[in-house]
Amino acid sequence: MRASRAAITRAFPLLAELQPVRWDPDGLIVMPAAAQEAARVIDARSRCPLPLLPLADTTIGIWPDPPARWVAGIYRRSPAHVAAPCGIPEIVQTAGEAFGPGDHETTMMCLEKLHRLPPGDALDVGCGSGLLGLSWARLGKGRVHAIDVDPRAVRQTLASAAHSGLSAQLTVECARVDARTIDRVDATMILANVPVVVHLSLVTALARRVPRAALISGLRAGESGPVLAAYARLGLRRSGAARRGRWECHVLVADRQAR
Repeated sequence: MRASRAAITRAFPLLAELQPVRWDPDGLIVMPAAAQEAARVIDARSRCPLPLLPLADTTIGIWPDPPARWVAGIYRRSPAHVAAPCGIPEIVQTAGEAFGPGDHETTMMCLEKLHRLPPGDALDVGCGSGLLGLSWARLGKGRVHAIDVDPRAVRQTLASAAHSGLSAQLTVECARVDARTIDRVDATMILANVPVVVHLSLVTALARRVPRAALISGLRAGESGPVLAAYARLGLRRSGAARRGRWECHVLVADRQAR
């Protein structure tokens, strides 16, 4: 891509899907073949205002994983992608086996809803690859305590936090959802993209310490009713929702916040 750095910076939200991997004296090197979804690449290329030229040197030896994405105002990239220009928020996600890197519908909906929640320190329940917690911290919403029962998720989230420069804002531990965990974590917000059974355990654990708000997903259409009712008994009411395919995402706020 041949253009000035200033022009590339202005267009950067459109370039993320093209997989930028290296700055060049004449512009930016991108690898659209490394993207997961061809349709997204085609759309990004059609909207890109800058000229795309074939690369003469095809031996750059980089195959970024996971692919870069522009989601809800944040540039999500791997360590192999080029860093975002100054002033553009980014998180760096390392490769791993935890839930989240595959851009699941529930993860994307949650990322798009983060701005609906008031600031405050957050508990990321079932953090998986760490995308929600990392994004919360990067947006300056507050500190994050992330938990997951899968040690692979803990390792991946810790590595991603280090690459993102967010280790001071995010702590991670291998733990289950129970009252003891809730009681010792000083958080006013809940981020929970987890299955129904974990939501029901979380509701029980929150009985003595109701948060100001919660962002919940991992719910298929048709199974959210009992879960929302359980949160409502804690005083958390729905203030927003989204649906993508068969999945749902809900923003909940405490009664005192809704008034």
